[in-house]
Amino acid sequence: MVTVAKIIADALNVPTRNDKALFGAVRALGLTISKREGEYRISRPNLSRERAEAIAYYTHDREDAWGTAEEMARDAGALGS
Repeated sequence: MVTVAKIIADALNVPTRNDKALFGAVRALGLTISKREGEYRISRPNLSRERAEAIAYYTHDREDAWGTAEEMARDAGALGS
């Protein structure tokens, strides 16, 4: 079964190859991503500051950031299983 994440990953040709690809892929999933001092932050948009921070995920690893974004999008119903 082909998922939206697979289509996006294929279209971007490995979303973890650099920050630009990662940011584009994560945003295509409908999530927010930022990077400060080498740390990526993944969250959902349109939430109160407190709620967004409560569910935010932080990591220094680009591949971990992508994997978490896929899970967050799946949990939010943006991706098929």
